Amino acid sequence: MKREPPKGTKIEIERKAGSTTYRWSNKEKKLDLPKVFLMTWLAGWTIGGITVLSILISGSLDAEDKSFFWKWILGWAAGEVIAICFLYVLLKPLKPSVLILYEGSLHFETGTRPSVTTHLEKHRQDLATYLKGLKNNIYEVGVSELESLSLERKNERQTLCFYYGDEEVEIGDALTEPEREWIYEVIKEHIEGL
Repeated sequence: MKREPPKGTKIEIERKAGSTTYRWSNKEKKLDLPKVFLMTWLAGWTIGGITVLSILISGSLDAEDKSFFWKWILGWAAGEVIAICFLYVLLKPLKPSVLILYEGSLHFETGTRPSVTTHLEKHRQDLATYLKGLKNNIYEVGVSELESLSLERKNERQTLCFYYGDEEVEIGDALTEPEREWIYEVIKEHIEGL
């Protein structure tokens, strides 16, 4: 039986011979407070760095002051590079989650996470757990290994999880409850149909 997804879903379905692919985005990228703050801070940081560099180049400082300011400008530049890297991580496009059901196996890609503040607040995770989620993790699981698949409430939030060795893997953390329930039923039917 081919179940239809809930109305208004963001889940895209692609059926091919031998597999069905389900794909969804993990959140819309939006311009939230941390991104705006970081962009504003970087602009001020850059202007300050250019100002100090122009003073250094002008030659109006004595040797001791020049030494201090050169060290300062190197530290300043290092800080700017780090801030640019953080901004890149916050602004880069999110990779969608992908679930592919093959005969006898399941392929799941977690995709990449939404913004730090949204994700940490929604999932009540610590920063280390969030940073792990920045990477698109890929899991290939035999249907027989999906005995641990569960849909339950954890920390006041519904989760769809399975165990991959010792690691708990969550499917659809960015989906709505009806979408998550639907994916759960689809996976269960796939397992039972084999």
